[in-house]
Amino acid sequence: MLYADTDYIWIGTNLGLDRLSLSNYSKGKINIRHYGSNEGLPDLEINLNGVLDDGEDGFWIATNGGLAHYQKSLDKINNIPPKVSITNLLLRLQPTLWADYASGIDELTGLPS
Repeated sequence: MLYADTDYIWIGTNLGLDRLSLSNYSKGKINIRHYGSNEGLPDLEINLNGVLDDGEDGFWIATNGGLAHYQKSLDKINNIPPKVSITNLLLRLQPTLWADYASGIDELTGLPS
């Protein structure tokens, strides 16, 4: 566990790193943000006493898969949704004649419309 600043307590677990917001907690609300492999941790299991303040903008995290460095100034939530383009569709992992299941087929993509 690391008390890095007055805003958060950081808790290392065997499933990643969790950030508990102290401002919300003092208001009777629990706000936890989870950090795992998708957020850049090399391994989910955080070593015992494996979170160390770097004295500047962040801290070091010791995992079973290696070290990670967290920098508060770089922690931004991306609110821009990704552009998605579906180019193929399988039914039961098999190519399918979609005309049997749909009212029409898009000529450009070959997908059901």
